[in-house]
Amino acid sequence: MSNLADERSAVSLPSASPWSRLRPPGWIEEALLAAAGGIVAWMVSCWVEPARATPHGFGLQWREMSEQPFAFLGQLPHRMLTPLLAHLVGLTGDSFTDFTRISGAVMLALVFFVCRKRGALRRDAMLITIAIALTGAIQIYKRGMIGYCDNVSFSLFVLGWLNRRRGFVFWPLFFFNLVNHDMAAFFLPWMWFLRREVGALRRYDAIGAGLVLFVYYLFRLYVAKHAASWEYDEGYFLANCFLPFHFVWIWFLAACHLLLQFGPMLTVLLWQLWQERPDRERMGTALVLLGLGGVFCFAYDVHRHSNLIFLPIVFASTRFLVDWRSRAAYIALTALTALNYFLFSWRPEGEDPWNFQSPGWLFDWITGILVMQNGGHRLILPQHRFDLSVQWDVLTTSLPLLKNEMIGFAFGALWIFAASRWLWRKNIGGPRWAA
Repeated sequence: MSNLADERSAVSLPSASPWSRLRPPGWIEEALLAAAGGIVAWMVSCWVEPARATPHGFGLQWREMSEQPFAFLGQLPHRMLTPLLAHLVGLTGDSFTDFTRISGAVMLALVFFVCRKRGALRRDAMLITIAIALTGAIQIYKRGMIGYCDNVSFSLFVLGWLNRRRGFVFWPLFFFNLVNHDMAAFFLPWMWFLRREVGALRRYDAIGAGLVLFVYYLFRLYVAKHAASWEYDEGYFLANCFLPFHFVWIWFLAACHLLLQFGPMLTVLLWQLWQERPDRERMGTALVLLGLGGVFCFAYDVHRHSNLIFLPIVFASTRFLVDWRSRAAYIALTALTALNYFLFSWRPEGEDPWNFQSPGWLFDWITGILVMQNGGHRLILPQHRFDLSVQWDVLTTSLPLLKNEMIGFAFGALWIFAASRWLWRKNIGGPRWAA
């Protein structure tokens, strides 16, 4: 009887289709979808800001380093990971820009993958990926910061989040992030927080973080011994920092950059702050902002490092998207972000993206007045570190010229605040979790 029952059950089972046998395993399918999502989002971003091919600034030096990564050339020989990776895949010289473009698409693919890991539906993951692609996290590296290494740094932070449960992977990724750009050190508290959230043992992380920092210290000693020149080392940044007062100007420029490059997408991040939620997501966002604030006490590249705000926006977006109302609101915010970028940051192909006196592109115009016209560059000089008269001079000469822009920024900030409160009150977005 048992044999007969087994035979009947076998007959009743539906036969597998040929397609189901060819279907890849789940993780491979998700990886392929993430790759496709990253490519599609990159192409969408190019409709708003076409990708330029000629590197600028430090991008020229990284292009040269890609041909001889272990020659430790240029002013930043210790930031060698991106040139080394480009060298390993054969995208050196004139092809180096292609590598940085690919790194942007890879970053977007990882964003898609993170959204899926956080439970987002595929359509929601695609919406979030496109939204990030239309912000400064991607666009600025196709217009002015061409050939820069930042998308590799961003990807390593995302990979760190994905591997936060695996300390033997997590801490080496942090080391590679330091080798790519030492600004990663300012986000060590956030990295430590990620490990605490998954219950990792503190003593193991103390050992892991200590080993990473010690090995990185040895790496810098090696670079100092073998580099042909090393202008921007730790001595330079300590001597030309913005402490104890001047960092306020850099924070101000960073806020301007965020409003122009992320604009309406900041609404979702602020919406999350009104929500009650599990875990400590406010703390994660605060630690990312703390890292950015620390960076801008020593560096003035606000149009680069500020873009790391995309990480908490991604996490907030996966909470926000739950139904058709939240998706409609998110699509509207994404469209407004693209419009905001097109109005205030986009440049025609023939215009120099390093022209800091163009009134048509707001951040460059503000930078041109503060730095080029009214002597804001004096704030970085060591002899003016405690000279408040320089700050007063820059303020009094710049404010009359920028009063209209400041009114516009104030209006934009109030709009984001009001929109986030409206979404929260109308219960648009994710549920209000129990405390």
